[in-house]
Amino acid sequence: MELPSEMYSWLIDLGVLELSLNARVENNLNVYIPKTSLNLLFDAHSFEKILLKLEEQYNMFYDVHLHYSKNFKNMSKGLSNNDNLYNWNIISESINAFGFELTKEKVDVMLNTKNTKILSEILNNLFNLSQELTKRNKEIKPIKQVNVEHKSDEAINIESIDLKKNIKETDSIIIFYSIIRKAFRH
Repeated sequence: MELPSEMYSWLIDLGVLELSLNARVENNLNVYIPKTSLNLLFDAHSFEKILLKLEEQYNMFYDVHLHYSKNFKNMSKGLSNNDNLYNWNIISESINAFGFELTKEKVDVMLNTKNTKILSEILNNLFNLSQELTKRNKEIKPIKQVNVEHKSDEAINIESIDLKKNIKETDSIIIFYSIIRKAFRH
């Protein structure tokens, strides 16, 4: 199976794959991974690591508290094909929660035929989401936490507005607008 070199590095950084001397790099763009590494990617436990990192990134950027990973504690420790299928059904719930459709039928086909096209599609979707969240998290500057209380006859210091404040809790259209504007400012 061929992976973009950035994705291969990402999987190594996450501890999903180990750097392999048997991996071939062609044109510094793609890495052809050996069968032993490929087998690791078909194991649902490898995706547990990926999804835990995505959940962390997502929670940091959106200031929410996703807990899809709580279901991972129900994953089987067994190594049989049935155990792996059971675990993939748990993993697919989390993948679906991130907005990517992964049906039981797709999982069955992927595991029974070692379909690298489906596996590659899943990896690409999750890698691209991780890259986007990494980019967005880097764009967020540290914010000084200041409580802004507004009374209609007072001026508002826009720089002191807490961007992480829930928009529904704002008491002024100016604060609401400032939060939106700062969130999308490049």
